[in-house]
Amino acid sequence: MSTIEKHDMTQGKILLPLVSFTIPLVLGNLFQLTYNAADSVIVGKYVGEQALAAVGTSTPIMNIAILLISGMCMGASVLMSSQYGAKDYDTLSRQISTTMLAGCGFSVVFSLLMLLLANPVLRLIRVPETAIPEAAAYLRIIFMGLIFTFMYNFLANTMRALGDSKTPLYFLVTSAFLNIFGDLFFVVVLRWGVAGSAIATVCSEGLCCLLCGIYIKKKIPLLCLGKKWWVFDKSLLGKTVSYGSTSAMQQVCLQLGKLKAQLLVGLLALLCLVDMWSVNKRYLYDEQFVAKGTEMQPFLEPSETDKQILQDKSLDYRVLNLSVNTFNENNTAYWHKSIGGYHAAKLRRYQEMIDEHIQGEITALYKTLPSVGADLSQVGDTLTPVLNMLNTRYFIIPLQQGKTIPMFNPHALGNAWFVNEVQYVNNANEEIEALHQVNPAHVAVVDKKFQNEVKASVGADSLSTIVLTSYEPNALKYEVNSPKGGTVVFAEIYYPGWRSFIDGEEVLHGRADYILRAMNVPAGKHVVEFTFDPQSLHVTETIAFIALGILGLAILVAIVLALKKNKK
Repeated sequence: MSTIEKHDMTQGKILLPLVSFTIPLVLGNLFQLTYNAADSVIVGKYVGEQALAAVGTSTPIMNIAILLISGMCMGASVLMSSQYGAKDYDTLSRQISTTMLAGCGFSVVFSLLMLLLANPVLRLIRVPETAIPEAAAYLRIIFMGLIFTFMYNFLANTMRALGDSKTPLYFLVTSAFLNIFGDLFFVVVLRWGVAGSAIATVCSEGLCCLLCGIYIKKKIPLLCLGKKWWVFDKSLLGKTVSYGSTSAMQQVCLQLGKLKAQLLVGLLALLCLVDMWSVNKRYLYDEQFVAKGTEMQPFLEPSETDKQILQDKSLDYRVLNLSVNTFNENNTAYWHKSIGGYHAAKLRRYQEMIDEHIQGEITALYKTLPSVGADLSQVGDTLTPVLNMLNTRYFIIPLQQGKTIPMFNPHALGNAWFVNEVQYVNNANEEIEALHQVNPAHVAVVDKKFQNEVKASVGADSLSTIVLTSYEPNALKYEVNSPKGGTVVFAEIYYPGWRSFIDGEEVLHGRADYILRAMNVPAGKHVVEFTFDPQSLHVTETIAFIALGILGLAILVAIVLALKKNKK
């Protein structure tokens, strides 16, 4: 396809090609420094200190523009290299044309601004009035040639993206020497002073661009786009800016240290804003946003099935929606406490329960439904034992033409229940496996490490009752009435940080049935409470308050010392 193919770094050993690729980049940066160095040396020697001051004070402004362009070109080269490596030549051509058009537009706008605002900008960075005329002339000429600076950086980074870092170096070395000879000719021979130095820089950069263009036309057919040079892809531009902004900001910050403090602070704030905006746009796109007040529009009206379920005013029960991708949607959770749904930080233990038990129970349910219709009272409580212990009171069943119906589960075990037996196992693997053989309505499977928290039950009593009286995400309250007491399993996930109380006195609870909570409740009437109140939160709050106190004290001491100093 082109001479670039021989520079393919995706094949063979990486070390030697990487070194060979990197050395020209380092040398290129060194030669690029000769531009300003040559201008400063020759102008300082043959024109005078005033001219040298004009070039020196202009340099940070010029470098900021150049480094912005260089950084954005580097960002584009990252995308180009990945597209080239993937052999996605169509996207590559659009990336190249988009970068070229956007860069040319930026260069023209920036140049026009500096032509108009050269003097105010120089005054803003506190350049002495005596140096402003020559400094402004130097800047205006340099910025008239800014498009050449962009074109070289663009073409050079494009060739590097395709694996060739040597050819751009050759052109840069040629341009650097031309700049030196141009400085000597325009400054020493023609005596054009600071303006001559700027003209030499622009001419050498323009010639460098011309040489790059000729080389590409003859040697790299892949970059001879023809009419495709006018293709502009807005989405690719967004990606280019997001990738290139970080590199551009890093390079520009090196130059900001040469500016006055007040201006430095303002520019840093602006650069941080631009950088954060571009990075955030990688993850949040305009099309993801909706008008205020409409974000919940799809959920404002419940379906007929939802309305039927919502007639159940119980404090806490769960719903399993089988009419959707059960474990990869969150619509159900808008109206109900859902068994399914998606969360990026889902508990691994719960996911294991889904994989090991719940998916199989859903399959068994589908196989049974045709014979029982929507009446689960016709089947026993062993068809969906894990879903029963999770208090799954309703199933949403799909029908034809997108319709659904609710199906009541009479075997749901409720918010909490007494068990007849506690079965101890040696580890978590045995715990999850044992649920295949037991009925959670009667037997609680407990890991031996929770043996002290969940002791053997005296057996359930038919007269015992447990009622959930208060439900909050971080606080639950139950009223228990039991003649004999015993072991109670709660249809809530066991997780460290939850504290348990009986009649206001803190007690221990443990884990049962792999994911649920369990505790022993004595005979009689009692109030059982669970609150989420992790100790780590209190430690963090204490540290934060101490830090705030120290900061406040330091501020107070500083104020007092300042007042004393003023009185003196």
